[in-house]
Amino acid sequence: MFYEILKNILFSFEPENAHKLVSQILKITNQFPFNLLEKSILTYDSDKIKINLWNIEFPNFVGLAAGFDKTGELYESLSLMGFGFIECGTFTPLPQEGNPKPRLFRYPEFKAIINRMGFNNPGIEKAIEIFKKQTKSIPRGINIGKNKITPNEKALDDYIKCFEALYPYADYMVVNVSSPNTPNLRELQESTLILDLIRYINKRKKELELSLPLLIKLAPDLEEKQFYSIIEDYMECKIDGLILTNTTIQRPKGLENAEQGGLSGLPLKDIATNWIKRAYKFTEGKIPIIGVGGIFSGEDALEKIMAGASLIQIYTGYIYEGPFLPKRILKYVDHFLKKEQTTLDEIIGINV
Repeated sequence: MFYEILKNILFSFEPENAHKLVSQILKITNQFPFNLLEKSILTYDSDKIKINLWNIEFPNFVGLAAGFDKTGELYESLSLMGFGFIECGTFTPLPQEGNPKPRLFRYPEFKAIINRMGFNNPGIEKAIEIFKKQTKSIPRGINIGKNKITPNEKALDDYIKCFEALYPYADYMVVNVSSPNTPNLRELQESTLILDLIRYINKRKKELELSLPLLIKLAPDLEEKQFYSIIEDYMECKIDGLILTNTTIQRPKGLENAEQGGLSGLPLKDIATNWIKRAYKFTEGKIPIIGVGGIFSGEDALEKIMAGASLIQIYTGYIYEGPFLPKRILKYVDHFLKKEQTTLDEIIGINV
């Protein structure tokens, strides 16, 4: 009830301004004693919802997707809000303002959002300053990309710069080659440059004695043959995981004339779930998947897990459903696991 009132207020603002307001509120609530109250009412704890993946202990399987905390400044506040992990970014080597405004649009009747933000972020030097000041509590993913002015043939340099600068602050790192809002970026999904990047990072991890997992986030708009070919190449280069999926440029019925950009939310739910199923089956469950797209409830989260996702992330569902969504998801799945006398590991991919 409270969030419905708050949502009505927030939705009266232009979306990007509403996000700025929420960010300010989060920074305030991170101050003692608000943080203790926030943590006590928004978290849900149970051994059933904990998961160990890549030798990382996740307090639960629900994460916040990249794009919400583009600067990394909100990590400490968001860590108190019931999530099992937070993914920050996307970061690029140089600061960039992103695409012209307006660039974020709500479609409440479809429980959808369209964005064409364009990797607006403070750049890696500022990100380092931010992360150095923080106390890390739950796992943090760092999502990296290339600057808009960097041509695709030079993209490898941008990703390497981001990796070298930010790996000390990450529990896992994500290569973003699937945003529809940076011109020609998606072409990199099947580029040999990305295979070279995976090889480079794996070599550096060995030199540095790092166990840092490297994941790649894919678009939901690939042809099936493309999708399998890309994953096969990534597996040969020993990628550690996949995030499925990014936003879509598809437009379902009723949204044919909507704004340009990446569509997220409920219309993406089944699309993302189907790609998770295909990837899990194709890889025989050998590569962990983070499932994201259209998760608004515990049922939606459970569907993603049973399709093959070891972890899930929320974003648009969080905007529409509010800060209690992680707790509701965790409580629902925990009760399901106890009722069925099973574990998270045992139900991953069970419906494939």
